[in-house]
Amino acid sequence: MEPGERDARGTTDALSSVEALWRSVVDVLDAVEGPSSALLCTASGFPLKSYGYEHTELVPAARVARSSFARRRNSTASSVPVVDVVTVELVAGPTQTVMTAIPSAQGEHLLAITADDVSMPVLRAWTAHVASQMRRVLAQA
Repeated sequence: MEPGERDARGTTDALSSVEALWRSVVDVLDAVEGPSSALLCTASGFPLKSYGYEHTELVPAARVARSSFARRRNSTASSVPVVDVVTVELVAGPTQTVMTAIPSAQGEHLLAITADDVSMPVLRAWTAHVASQMRRVLAQA
C-alpha cells in the first residue's frame, strides 16, 4: 500500500467518525424539549457542522461564536479549563451555551452547544465529553 493510500483511508475513517459523532449530537439535541443548536467551526469562523441553524445563519453564527469565545477565553471569570480544553459558558435567561476549543493537527476548532431549560452542569459535562471525543477523532485525520 502506498503512503498516500493510507493517508486517504485515515482521512476517510476520521470523516466517518466525525459524521457518526455529529449524528449522536443531533440525536441528543432532538430529544431536548426546548430550542437547541450546535455548531462546529474552525477557529477562523468557518462553519463545518451545524444543527438548529438556517443555512443563511451559519457563517454569521460561526463568526459570532468565534468572537464571543475569543473575548471570553481571556476573561478568567467565564473561562473554565477542562483538562487541556478551554470551555466558555454563557447564560441568557433560560438559554445556556457552552463553547469549547478543540485542538487538532488541522488547527483549533470550536464546538458551541446551546439549549433552553437545560442544567448548565449537565450541558457542560456533555459538551466536554463530545469535545473530548471530537479531539480524538480529529487527531486521526
